[in-house]
Amino acid sequence: MRGLAPKLVASAILGGLMTIRAGADGDPPAAWVNAATVSLSGLKVTLSQPVCVARSTNWLWFPTLFKLSDGRIALSAKADPDAVGLGVPGHIFFSSNGGLAWQAGAYTDPSFCGLELANGDHLLLPFYLQADGGDPMRMVGGYHLIRAGQSQVEQHADGIRVSGFPRQPKGDLGSCAFDGQPLRLADGTYLAPLYGYFQGAGKCSQLLAESTNGFDWTVRATIAADDGPYAGVEGPCEGTVARLADGRLMAVYRVNSTALYGQTFSADEGRTWTPAAAIAGPFSVEPSLYVRPDGLVALSGGRAGVWLWLNQDGDGLSWQAVNIRTHHNQFVPAEPISEEVGWNQRTTGYTEIVPLDATNLLLVYDRIPGGHNQPPPAGESNSVWAVRATVERVASAWSGAIAHEGRVDPTKAMDVHSDYHTYKMVMRQGATDAADKVDVYVDGVLAKTLTRADVLDYPYPRDVAWGDGSSYSGKSVDARFNYVRFDSHPYTGTVISIQ
Repeated sequence: MRGLAPKLVASAILGGLMTIRAGADGDPPAAWVNAATVSLSGLKVTLSQPVCVARSTNWLWFPTLFKLSDGRIALSAKADPDAVGLGVPGHIFFSSNGGLAWQAGAYTDPSFCGLELANGDHLLLPFYLQADGGDPMRMVGGYHLIRAGQSQVEQHADGIRVSGFPRQPKGDLGSCAFDGQPLRLADGTYLAPLYGYFQGAGKCSQLLAESTNGFDWTVRATIAADDGPYAGVEGPCEGTVARLADGRLMAVYRVNSTALYGQTFSADEGRTWTPAAAIAGPFSVEPSLYVRPDGLVALSGGRAGVWLWLNQDGDGLSWQAVNIRTHHNQFVPAEPISEEVGWNQRTTGYTEIVPLDATNLLLVYDRIPGGHNQPPPAGESNSVWAVRATVERVASAWSGAIAHEGRVDPTKAMDVHSDYHTYKMVMRQGATDAADKVDVYVDGVLAKTLTRADVLDYPYPRDVAWGDGSSYSGKSVDARFNYVRFDSHPYTGTVISIQ
Protein backbone atom coordinates (compact mmCIF):
# COMPACT_ATOMS: atom_id res chain seq x y z
CA MET A 1 0.00 0.00 0.00
CA ARG A 2 1.17 3.44 -0.92
CA GLY A 3 2.85 4.84 2.16
CA LEU A 4 0.26 3.42 4.59
CA ALA A 5 2.26 2.33 7.60
CA PRO A 6 2.03 2.84 11.35
CA LYS A 7 5.15 4.99 11.67
CA LEU A 8 5.86 8.59 10.80
CA VAL A 9 8.70 9.22 8.38
CA ALA A 10 9.88 12.80 8.26
CA SER A 11 9.91 14.16 4.72
CA ALA A 12 11.04 17.39 3.15
CA ILE A 13 10.95 18.84 -0.33
CA LEU A 14 13.57 16.92 -2.28
CA GLY A 15 15.80 18.04 -5.10
CA GLY A 16 14.93 17.63 -8.73
CA LEU A 17 11.68 19.60 -8.81
CA MET A 18 13.22 22.19 -11.10
CA THR A 19 13.67 19.46 -13.70
CA ILE A 20 9.93 18.93 -14.07
CA ARG A 21 8.86 19.52 -17.62
CA ALA A 22 5.20 19.31 -18.59
CA GLY A 23 4.59 18.20 -22.15
CA ALA A 24 8.15 17.07 -21.83
CA ASP A 25 8.93 15.81 -25.32
CA GLY A 26 8.91 19.03 -27.32
CA ASP A 27 5.75 20.81 -28.36
CA PRO A 28 2.63 18.82 -27.46
CA PRO A 29 0.78 17.26 -30.39
CA ALA A 30 -2.03 19.28 -31.90
CA ALA A 31 -4.34 16.28 -31.83
CA TRP A 32 -4.41 12.68 -30.68
CA VAL A 33 -2.76 10.29 -33.12
CA ASN A 34 -4.34 6.86 -33.31
CA ALA A 35 -1.66 4.19 -33.14
CA ALA A 36 -3.25 0.75 -32.71
CA THR A 37 -6.58 -1.03 -32.71
CA VAL A 38 -7.49 -3.92 -30.44
CA SER A 39 -10.46 -6.09 -31.45
CA LEU A 40 -12.44 -7.64 -28.63
CA SER A 41 -15.75 -9.45 -28.54
CA GLY A 42 -18.32 -6.82 -29.43
CA LEU A 43 -15.84 -3.98 -28.90
CA LYS A 44 -13.18 -2.14 -30.85
CA VAL A 45 -10.55 -0.26 -28.85
CA THR A 46 -8.38 2.32 -30.60
CA LEU A 47 -5.31 3.41 -28.62
CA SER A 48 -3.46 6.65 -29.30
CA GLN A 49 0.24 7.21 -29.48
CA PRO A 50 1.27 7.64 -25.83
CA VAL A 51 1.83 11.27 -24.85
CA CYS A 52 4.34 12.24 -22.16
CA VAL A 53 2.59 14.36 -19.54
CA ALA A 54 5.77 15.22 -17.62
CA ARG A 55 9.16 13.89 -16.67
CA SER A 56 11.57 14.52 -13.80
CA THR A 57 15.08 13.54 -12.79
CA ASN A 58 13.68 12.94 -9.31
CA TRP A 59 10.41 11.69 -7.87
CA LEU A 60 7.39 11.67 -10.16
CA TRP A 61 4.98 8.77 -9.78
CA PHE A 62 1.53 7.58 -8.55
CA PRO A 63 -0.61 9.67 -10.95
CA THR A 64 -4.22 10.55 -10.14
CA LEU A 65 -6.78 12.41 -12.29
CA PHE A 66 -9.55 14.83 -11.31
CA LYS A 67 -12.20 15.98 -13.81
CA LEU A 68 -12.92 19.64 -12.98
CA SER A 69 -16.26 21.44 -13.28
CA ASP A 70 -15.11 23.56 -16.24
CA GLY A 71 -14.08 20.48 -18.27
CA ARG A 72 -10.37 20.71 -17.53
CA ILE A 73 -8.44 17.77 -16.15
CA ALA A 74 -6.06 17.97 -13.19
CA LEU A 75 -3.32 15.38 -12.67
CA SER A 76 -1.74 14.92 -9.25
CA ALA A 77 1.44 12.93 -8.64
CA LYS A 78 3.76 12.23 -5.74
CA ALA A 79 7.11 14.03 -5.62
CA ASP A 80 8.61 12.12 -2.70
CA PRO A 81 9.45 8.53 -1.72
CA ASP A 82 6.74 6.03 -0.80
CA ALA A 83 6.67 6.94 2.88
CA VAL A 84 4.28 8.43 5.44
CA GLY A 85 4.39 12.09 6.39
CA LEU A 86 2.75 15.49 6.21
CA GLY A 87 4.07 18.47 4.32
CA VAL A 88 5.48 16.25 1.58
CA PRO A 89 5.82 17.61 -1.96
CA GLY A 90 3.54 16.83 -4.85
CA HIS A 91 3.06 17.73 -8.48
CA ILE A 92 -0.12 19.14 -10.02
CA PHE A 93 -0.76 19.55 -13.75
CA PHE A 94 -3.72 21.05 -15.60
CA SER A 95 -4.93 20.27 -19.12
CA SER A 96 -7.58 22.22 -21.00
CA ASN A 97 -7.45 20.14 -24.19
CA GLY A 98 -8.23 16.64 -23.02
CA GLY A 99 -4.76 15.59 -21.90
CA LEU A 100 -2.62 16.60 -24.87
CA ALA A 101 -0.89 19.56 -23.18
CA TRP A 102 -0.32 20.25 -19.49
CA GLN A 103 0.50 23.24 -17.30
CA ALA A 104 2.78 22.31 -14.38
CA GLY A 105 2.47 23.34 -10.75
CA ALA A 106 3.28 22.09 -7.26
CA TYR A 107 1.49 21.51 -3.96
CA THR A 108 2.00 19.50 -0.79
CA ASP A 109 0.40 16.33 0.54
CA PRO A 110 -0.97 14.93 -2.73
CA SER A 111 -4.56 13.75 -2.73
CA PHE A 112 -5.98 10.57 -4.25
CA CYS A 113 -9.68 11.35 -3.87
CA GLY A 114 -11.41 14.47 -5.17
CA LEU A 115 -15.01 15.61 -5.56
CA GLU A 116 -16.85 18.52 -7.10
CA LEU A 117 -18.62 20.79 -4.63
CA ALA A 118 -21.97 22.43 -5.36
CA ASN A 119 -20.27 25.75 -6.22
CA GLY A 120 -18.00 24.14 -8.84
CA ASP A 121 -14.85 24.08 -6.67
CA HIS A 122 -12.98 20.78 -6.50
CA LEU A 123 -12.29 19.44 -3.03
CA LEU A 124 -9.23 17.20 -2.66
CA LEU A 125 -9.65 14.96 0.37
CA PRO A 126 -6.65 14.04 2.53
CA PHE A 127 -4.82 10.79 1.91
CA TYR A 128 -3.54 10.76 5.49
CA LEU A 129 -5.94 10.98 8.41
CA GLN A 130 -5.11 10.73 12.09
CA ALA A 131 -7.06 10.38 15.32
CA ASP A 132 -8.61 13.49 16.82
CA GLY A 133 -6.74 14.15 20.05
CA GLY A 134 -9.96 14.43 22.02
CA ASP A 135 -11.91 11.63 20.38
CA PRO A 136 -10.19 8.37 19.35
CA MET A 137 -13.30 7.37 17.37
CA ARG A 138 -12.92 10.35 15.05
CA MET A 139 -10.26 10.84 12.36
CA VAL A 140 -9.28 14.27 11.06
CA GLY A 141 -7.16 15.81 8.34
CA GLY A 142 -6.55 18.77 6.07
CA TYR A 143 -7.74 19.34 2.53
CA HIS A 144 -7.06 21.21 -0.72
CA LEU A 145 -9.31 23.29 -2.94
CA ILE A 146 -9.04 23.96 -6.65
CA ARG A 147 -11.32 26.93 -7.18
CA ALA A 148 -13.58 26.78 -10.24
CA GLY A 149 -11.70 28.03 -13.28
CA GLN A 150 -8.42 28.42 -11.36
CA SER A 151 -5.08 26.61 -11.71
CA GLN A 152 -3.86 26.95 -8.14
CA VAL A 153 -4.32 24.64 -5.18
CA GLU A 154 -5.37 26.09 -1.83
CA GLN A 155 -3.96 24.22 1.17
CA HIS A 156 -5.91 23.89 4.44
CA ALA A 157 -4.27 22.24 7.42
CA ASP A 158 -7.52 20.96 8.92
CA GLY A 159 -11.25 20.85 8.25
CA ILE A 160 -12.00 17.22 7.36
CA ARG A 161 -13.68 15.09 10.03
CA VAL A 162 -14.67 11.40 9.85
CA SER A 163 -16.73 9.66 12.55
CA GLY A 164 -19.06 6.69 12.90
CA PHE A 165 -16.39 3.99 12.69
CA PRO A 166 -17.70 0.53 13.64
CA ARG A 167 -14.56 -0.09 15.70
CA GLN A 168 -11.83 2.11 17.09
CA PRO A 169 -9.40 3.12 14.33
CA LYS A 170 -5.75 2.51 14.94
CA GLY A 171 -5.34 6.26 14.87
CA ASP A 172 -1.73 6.71 13.76
CA LEU A 173 -0.95 9.10 10.94
CA GLY A 174 -1.13 7.01 7.80
CA SER A 175 -3.34 4.30 9.28
CA CYS A 176 -6.49 5.60 7.54
CA ALA A 177 -6.83 7.19 4.12
CA PHE A 178 -9.32 8.56 1.59
CA ASP A 179 -8.51 6.88 -1.71
CA GLY A 180 -10.58 6.25 -4.83
CA GLN A 181 -13.35 7.80 -6.86
CA PRO A 182 -16.37 9.20 -5.00
CA LEU A 183 -20.03 9.24 -6.01
CA ARG A 184 -22.84 11.71 -5.54
CA LEU A 185 -26.35 10.44 -4.89
CA ALA A 186 -29.52 11.95 -6.30
CA ASP A 187 -30.22 13.73 -2.99
CA GLY A 188 -26.78 15.40 -3.10
CA THR A 189 -25.07 13.10 -0.59
CA TYR A 190 -21.44 12.33 -1.32
CA LEU A 191 -20.08 8.81 -0.96
CA ALA A 192 -16.33 8.34 -0.76
CA PRO A 193 -14.18 5.22 -0.25
CA LEU A 194 -11.61 5.13 2.53
CA TYR A 195 -9.60 2.34 4.11
CA GLY A 196 -7.44 1.72 7.14
CA TYR A 197 -6.60 -0.34 10.19
CA PHE A 198 -8.68 -0.86 13.29
CA GLN A 199 -7.15 -1.38 16.71
CA GLY A 200 -5.77 -4.92 16.97
CA ALA A 201 -6.35 -5.76 13.29
CA GLY A 202 -3.58 -7.16 11.15
CA LYS A 203 -5.17 -6.22 7.83
CA CYS A 204 -6.97 -3.23 6.35
CA SER A 205 -10.72 -2.82 5.97
CA GLN A 206 -12.36 -1.05 3.03
CA LEU A 207 -15.04 1.43 4.15
CA LEU A 208 -17.54 3.81 2.58
CA ALA A 209 -18.23 7.24 4.11
CA GLU A 210 -21.05 9.71 3.46
CA SER A 211 -21.23 13.49 3.67
CA THR A 212 -23.69 16.23 2.82
CA ASN A 213 -21.07 18.96 2.50
CA GLY A 214 -17.79 17.18 1.64
CA PHE A 215 -16.12 18.13 4.92
CA ASP A 216 -17.98 16.24 7.65
CA TRP A 217 -18.07 12.49 7.02
CA THR A 218 -19.71 9.51 8.69
CA VAL A 219 -18.88 5.90 7.90
CA ARG A 220 -21.90 4.53 6.05
CA ALA A 221 -20.81 0.89 5.77
CA THR A 222 -17.96 -1.58 5.72
CA ILE A 223 -17.49 -2.64 2.12
CA ALA A 224 -15.05 -5.43 2.97
CA ALA A 225 -13.78 -6.17 6.48
CA ASP A 226 -10.27 -7.21 7.49
CA ASP A 227 -11.33 -10.74 8.51
CA GLY A 228 -12.22 -12.03 5.03
CA PRO A 229 -10.48 -14.80 3.05
CA TYR A 230 -8.09 -12.52 1.17
CA ALA A 231 -4.89 -13.36 -0.61
CA GLY A 232 -1.73 -11.97 0.98
CA VAL A 233 -1.25 -9.89 4.10
CA GLU A 234 -2.69 -6.46 3.23
CA GLY A 235 -6.47 -6.81 3.28
CA PRO A 236 -9.07 -4.68 1.44
CA CYS A 237 -7.67 -1.25 0.58
CA GLU A 238 -7.29 1.31 -2.24
CA GLY A 239 -10.89 0.80 -3.33
CA THR A 240 -13.22 2.65 -5.64
CA VAL A 241 -16.99 2.66 -6.14
CA ALA A 242 -19.16 3.12 -9.24
CA ARG A 243 -22.84 2.88 -10.11
CA LEU A 244 -23.75 0.20 -12.65
CA ALA A 245 -26.43 0.64 -15.30
CA ASP A 246 -28.91 -1.42 -13.25
CA GLY A 247 -28.58 1.02 -10.34
CA ARG A 248 -26.46 -1.14 -8.05
CA LEU A 249 -23.16 0.09 -6.66
CA MET A 250 -20.03 -1.93 -7.35
CA ALA A 251 -16.86 -1.68 -5.28
CA VAL A 252 -13.49 -2.89 -6.52
CA TYR A 253 -10.44 -2.81 -4.25
CA ARG A 254 -6.91 -4.02 -3.77
CA VAL A 255 -6.28 -6.96 -1.43
CA ASN A 256 -2.55 -7.53 -2.06
CA SER A 257 0.07 -6.57 -4.61
CA THR A 258 -0.21 -8.87 -7.69
CA ALA A 259 -3.45 -10.50 -6.38
CA LEU A 260 -6.85 -10.30 -8.06
CA TYR A 261 -8.94 -7.32 -7.01
CA GLY A 262 -11.72 -7.85 -4.50
CA GLN A 263 -15.24 -7.04 -5.61
CA THR A 264 -18.64 -6.60 -3.97
CA PHE A 265 -22.04 -5.08 -4.80
CA SER A 266 -24.72 -3.04 -3.03
CA ALA A 267 -28.40 -2.74 -3.95
CA ASP A 268 -29.27 -0.20 -1.23
CA GLU A 269 -27.04 2.79 -1.98
CA GLY A 270 -24.02 1.40 -0.19
CA ARG A 271 -25.57 0.56 3.17
CA THR A 272 -25.02 -3.19 2.84
CA TRP A 273 -22.73 -5.18 0.57
CA THR A 274 -22.58 -8.70 -0.82
CA PRO A 275 -19.85 -10.98 0.56
CA ALA A 276 -16.38 -10.06 -0.63
CA ALA A 277 -15.08 -12.15 -3.55
CA ALA A 278 -12.23 -12.05 -6.04
CA ILE A 279 -13.03 -10.37 -9.34
CA ALA A 280 -12.84 -12.45 -12.53
CA GLY A 281 -9.51 -11.42 -14.02
CA PRO A 282 -8.41 -7.85 -13.20
CA PHE A 283 -5.68 -7.28 -10.61
CA SER A 284 -3.75 -5.77 -8.37
CA VAL A 285 -3.19 -2.13 -7.08
CA GLU A 286 -5.53 0.90 -6.83
CA PRO A 287 -8.27 0.27 -9.41
CA SER A 288 -9.86 3.13 -11.32
CA LEU A 289 -13.45 2.75 -12.56
CA TYR A 290 -15.73 4.53 -15.02
CA VAL A 291 -19.23 3.50 -16.13
CA ARG A 292 -20.36 4.96 -19.44
CA PRO A 293 -23.93 6.17 -19.95
CA ASP A 294 -24.53 3.11 -22.17
CA GLY A 295 -23.54 0.81 -19.29
CA LEU A 296 -20.08 -0.26 -20.43
CA VAL A 297 -17.68 -0.46 -17.49
CA ALA A 298 -14.00 0.47 -17.82
CA LEU A 299 -11.45 -0.51 -15.17
CA SER A 300 -7.74 0.30 -15.15
CA GLY A 301 -4.91 -0.87 -12.94
CA GLY A 302 -1.98 -3.22 -12.93
CA ARG A 303 1.11 -4.62 -11.27
CA ALA A 304 2.42 -6.51 -13.03
CA GLY A 305 2.13 -4.18 -16.00
CA VAL A 306 -0.53 -1.60 -16.89
CA TRP A 307 -3.98 -2.69 -18.06
CA LEU A 308 -7.37 -1.50 -19.22
CA TRP A 309 -10.23 -3.95 -18.69
CA LEU A 310 -13.67 -3.59 -20.25
CA ASN A 311 -17.00 -5.08 -19.25
CA GLN A 312 -19.44 -4.64 -22.11
CA ASP A 313 -22.42 -6.25 -20.37
CA GLY A 314 -22.44 -3.62 -17.63
CA ASP A 315 -22.65 -6.12 -14.78
CA GLY A 316 -18.98 -6.12 -13.75
CA LEU A 317 -18.75 -9.90 -14.00
CA SER A 318 -16.66 -10.49 -17.13
CA TRP A 319 -13.72 -8.51 -18.42
CA GLN A 320 -11.75 -8.24 -21.63
CA ALA A 321 -8.19 -7.01 -21.29
CA VAL A 322 -6.17 -4.42 -23.19
CA ASN A 323 -2.45 -4.50 -22.41
CA ILE A 324 -1.31 -0.88 -22.11
CA ARG A 325 2.26 -1.86 -21.16
CA THR A 326 2.87 -3.68 -24.43
CA HIS A 327 1.24 -0.81 -26.31
CA HIS A 328 3.59 1.64 -24.59
CA ASN A 329 6.62 -0.50 -25.40
CA GLN A 330 5.63 -0.79 -29.05
CA PHE A 331 5.20 2.94 -29.57
CA VAL A 332 7.76 4.28 -27.07
CA PRO A 333 10.55 1.72 -27.61
CA ALA A 334 13.26 3.99 -26.20
CA GLU A 335 11.57 3.97 -22.78
CA PRO A 336 10.20 0.48 -22.22
CA ILE A 337 8.30 -0.73 -19.18
CA SER A 338 9.34 -4.21 -18.07
CA GLU A 339 6.99 -6.74 -16.53
CA GLU A 340 9.00 -7.13 -13.34
CA VAL A 341 7.27 -6.95 -9.98
CA GLY A 342 8.85 -5.91 -6.70
CA TRP A 343 11.65 -3.47 -6.05
CA ASN A 344 12.73 -3.63 -9.70
CA GLN A 345 9.34 -2.89 -11.23
CA ARG A 346 9.45 -0.16 -13.86
CA THR A 347 5.95 1.15 -13.18
CA THR A 348 3.95 1.42 -9.99
CA GLY A 349 0.92 -0.01 -11.80
CA TYR A 350 -1.11 2.93 -10.45
CA THR A 351 -3.37 4.34 -13.16
CA GLU A 352 -6.39 6.57 -13.51
CA ILE A 353 -9.12 6.89 -16.14
CA VAL A 354 -11.57 9.73 -16.79
CA PRO A 355 -14.01 10.18 -19.66
CA LEU A 356 -13.29 12.67 -22.43
CA ASP A 357 -16.63 12.13 -24.19
CA ALA A 358 -19.10 9.34 -24.94
CA THR A 359 -16.51 6.98 -26.46
CA ASN A 360 -13.09 8.29 -25.40
CA LEU A 361 -11.23 7.68 -22.14
CA LEU A 362 -8.03 9.26 -20.90
CA LEU A 363 -5.75 6.77 -19.12
CA VAL A 364 -2.57 7.79 -17.30
CA TYR A 365 0.27 5.68 -15.89
CA ASP A 366 3.87 6.12 -14.79
CA ARG A 367 7.32 4.82 -15.73
CA ILE A 368 9.99 4.53 -13.01
CA PRO A 369 13.26 3.28 -14.57
CA GLY A 370 15.06 3.13 -11.21
CA GLY A 371 12.57 0.71 -9.71
CA HIS A 372 10.23 1.11 -6.76
CA ASN A 373 11.13 3.81 -4.21
CA GLN A 374 14.31 4.72 -6.10
CA PRO A 375 15.03 7.91 -8.03
CA PRO A 376 15.79 7.40 -11.71
CA PRO A 377 19.36 6.45 -12.68
CA ALA A 378 21.69 9.08 -14.11
CA GLY A 379 20.61 10.03 -17.60
CA GLU A 380 17.09 8.68 -17.05
CA SER A 381 13.87 10.29 -15.85
CA ASN A 382 10.67 9.29 -14.16
CA SER A 383 7.71 10.06 -16.38
CA VAL A 384 3.93 10.07 -16.51
CA TRP A 385 2.17 9.10 -19.74
CA ALA A 386 -1.32 9.49 -21.16
CA VAL A 387 -3.14 7.37 -23.71
CA ARG A 388 -6.52 8.06 -25.25
CA ALA A 389 -8.62 4.90 -25.56
CA THR A 390 -11.56 5.06 -27.96
CA VAL A 391 -13.98 2.27 -27.06
CA GLU A 392 -16.71 1.48 -29.60
CA ARG A 393 -19.36 -1.19 -29.61
CA VAL A 394 -19.36 -3.26 -32.82
CA ALA A 395 -21.75 -5.84 -34.18
CA SER A 396 -20.54 -9.43 -34.25
CA ALA A 397 -21.44 -11.22 -37.48
CA TRP A 398 -22.23 -14.76 -36.38
CA SER A 399 -24.74 -17.11 -38.03
CA GLY A 400 -25.34 -20.81 -37.94
CA ALA A 401 -27.24 -23.97 -38.73
CA ILE A 402 -26.43 -27.53 -37.76
CA ALA A 403 -26.10 -30.50 -40.10
CA HIS A 404 -26.96 -34.13 -39.46
CA GLU A 405 -25.30 -36.74 -41.67
CA GLY A 406 -24.48 -34.07 -44.21
CA ARG A 407 -28.03 -32.72 -44.49
CA VAL A 408 -29.07 -29.38 -43.07
CA ASP A 409 -31.81 -29.96 -40.55
CA PRO A 410 -33.94 -26.82 -40.08
CA THR A 411 -35.23 -28.18 -36.76
CA LYS A 412 -31.69 -27.92 -35.45
CA ALA A 413 -31.11 -24.26 -36.27
CA MET A 414 -28.50 -22.72 -34.01
CA ASP A 415 -28.90 -19.38 -32.30
CA VAL A 416 -26.14 -17.03 -31.28
CA HIS A 417 -25.59 -16.71 -27.54
CA SER A 418 -23.00 -15.13 -25.30
CA ASP A 419 -22.60 -17.31 -22.23
CA TYR A 420 -20.29 -16.95 -19.23
CA HIS A 421 -19.34 -13.63 -20.83
CA THR A 422 -15.96 -14.73 -22.17
CA TYR A 423 -17.13 -16.82 -25.09
CA LYS A 424 -19.19 -16.37 -28.20
CA MET A 425 -21.23 -19.50 -28.83
CA VAL A 426 -23.57 -20.89 -31.37
CA MET A 427 -25.97 -23.28 -29.65
CA ARG A 428 -28.93 -25.49 -30.42
CA GLN A 429 -31.51 -27.03 -28.19
CA GLY A 430 -32.13 -30.77 -28.54
CA ALA A 431 -30.84 -34.16 -27.61
CA THR A 432 -27.17 -34.95 -28.17
CA ASP A 433 -26.63 -36.69 -31.49
CA ALA A 434 -23.21 -38.25 -31.89
CA ALA A 435 -23.64 -38.34 -35.66
CA ASP A 436 -24.04 -34.58 -35.90
CA LYS A 437 -21.24 -32.56 -37.37
CA VAL A 438 -20.77 -28.92 -38.24
CA ASP A 439 -18.97 -27.14 -41.04
CA VAL A 440 -17.28 -23.95 -39.89
CA TYR A 441 -16.88 -21.26 -42.54
CA VAL A 442 -14.64 -18.22 -42.01
CA ASP A 443 -15.43 -15.36 -44.39
CA GLY A 444 -17.21 -17.80 -46.68
CA VAL A 445 -14.38 -20.31 -46.88
CA LEU A 446 -14.78 -23.77 -45.36
CA ALA A 447 -12.31 -23.93 -42.49
CA LYS A 448 -13.09 -27.34 -41.07
CA THR A 449 -15.79 -29.89 -40.49
CA LEU A 450 -16.06 -30.50 -36.78
CA THR A 451 -17.18 -33.61 -35.01
CA ARG A 452 -17.73 -33.80 -31.30
CA ALA A 453 -14.76 -32.48 -29.26
CA ASP A 454 -12.87 -31.56 -32.42
CA VAL A 455 -10.94 -28.29 -32.48
CA LEU A 456 -10.33 -25.70 -35.18
CA ASP A 457 -6.96 -24.17 -34.36
CA TYR A 458 -5.55 -20.70 -34.92
CA PRO A 459 -5.26 -18.74 -37.28
CA TYR A 460 -8.99 -19.32 -37.39
CA PRO A 461 -10.83 -18.49 -34.19
CA ARG A 462 -8.83 -20.44 -31.68
CA ASP A 463 -10.23 -23.45 -29.86
CA VAL A 464 -13.47 -23.91 -31.74
CA ALA A 465 -14.95 -26.91 -30.00
CA TRP A 466 -18.28 -28.71 -29.98
CA GLY A 467 -19.90 -30.42 -27.06
CA ASP A 468 -22.96 -30.48 -24.88
CA GLY A 469 -23.83 -27.94 -22.25
CA SER A 470 -23.39 -30.34 -19.37
CA SER A 471 -19.63 -30.38 -19.95
CA TYR A 472 -19.04 -26.85 -21.14
CA SER A 473 -15.72 -25.61 -19.78
CA GLY A 474 -16.09 -27.86 -16.76
CA LYS A 475 -19.33 -26.13 -15.76
CA SER A 476 -22.94 -27.20 -16.08
CA VAL A 477 -24.51 -24.75 -18.50
CA ASP A 478 -27.67 -26.50 -19.64
CA ALA A 479 -27.63 -30.10 -20.80
CA ARG A 480 -30.43 -29.34 -23.27
CA PHE A 481 -28.00 -27.37 -25.40
CA ASN A 482 -25.13 -28.29 -27.66
CA TYR A 483 -22.67 -25.59 -28.51
CA VAL A 484 -19.82 -24.54 -30.72
CA ARG A 485 -17.58 -22.20 -28.79
CA PHE A 486 -14.91 -19.71 -29.83
CA ASP A 487 -12.48 -19.19 -26.98
CA SER A 488 -10.84 -16.25 -28.69
CA HIS A 489 -12.50 -13.86 -31.02
CA PRO A 490 -11.88 -13.11 -34.69
CA TYR A 491 -11.06 -9.67 -35.95
CA THR A 492 -14.00 -7.33 -36.23
CA GLY A 493 -15.87 -7.95 -39.46
CA THR A 494 -14.94 -11.62 -39.72
CA VAL A 495 -18.02 -13.67 -40.53
CA ILE A 496 -18.25 -17.09 -38.87
CA SER A 497 -20.98 -19.39 -40.14
CA ILE A 498 -21.92 -22.83 -38.91
CA GLN A 499 -23.62 -25.12 -41.42
